Amino acid sequence: MFCAFFTVCFSYLLVNVLFNNAEYNYKKLGLSFYIIASVYLLAFLYSRLTKKEDFLTRRYKSILIAFLCMMFVAQISFGLFLRFKPDFDIEAVYQGAIEWVQTGTFANYYDYYYHFPNNLGAMTFLHFFFSIASLFGFEDYFLVGMIVNSIISILTMMVVSLILKYISGAKQAVFALVIFAVYLPFYFIAPVFYTDALSMLFPVLFYYLYLILKDTSGYKKFCLICFGMGLAASMGM
Repeated sequence: MFCAFFTVCFSYLLVNVLFNNAEYNYKKLGLSFYIIASVYLLAFLYSRLTKKEDFLTRRYKSILIAFLCMMFVAQISFGLFLRFKPDFDIEAVYQGAIEWVQTGTFANYYDYYYHFPNNLGAMTFLHFFFSIASLFGFEDYFLVGMIVNSIISILTMMVVSLILKYISGAKQAVFALVIFAVYLPFYFIAPVFYTDALSMLFPVLFYYLYLILKDTSGYKKFCLICFGMGLAASMGM
């Protein structure tokens, strides 16, 4: 029942975003072709995975590690080509974190954060990693931001896959990786270390810890997982 309800709601939203979009002038015929082709490709890949389920179960860890390594290399490689000078909100987060490291304050951005305190968390998050890099004399903070953002991205992919492995098995877990592999924004996400990318790991991590918690019996482990869930939720928030 839930799946049917979700399908109806998401399909209605998808159709309106794609075909009634007033912001972007899509070529609807070409877009329809790519949608159908993509759905067919995913269905074909899923059917192939079904025939290899025993192999996927045996080799799941190796597949997961290899995929994450390849995605990390791809993200950093594209990120090096896509370096840019941050502006607007991302500039306040990025430059504010650098100023904080270098001067102990971010006075030049006090006015900005007075109006947009919601970005204080992102700046503090980057400041933590920039400070560590500064201790070792490394001052290419843009590269540090890219690496941190890429790690968050691939950890998100890993946790999503582990959730599906926990719930449904290796076939669905690997298929989640296939979907990540065909979703182009994940290849170019590394240099965009802003709120959306920096926070996306924590909701799925919270849910994964919850799944583990349900099957936990030991008191100490139970408390530790609860602490991890609280930490994930607060950092994501």
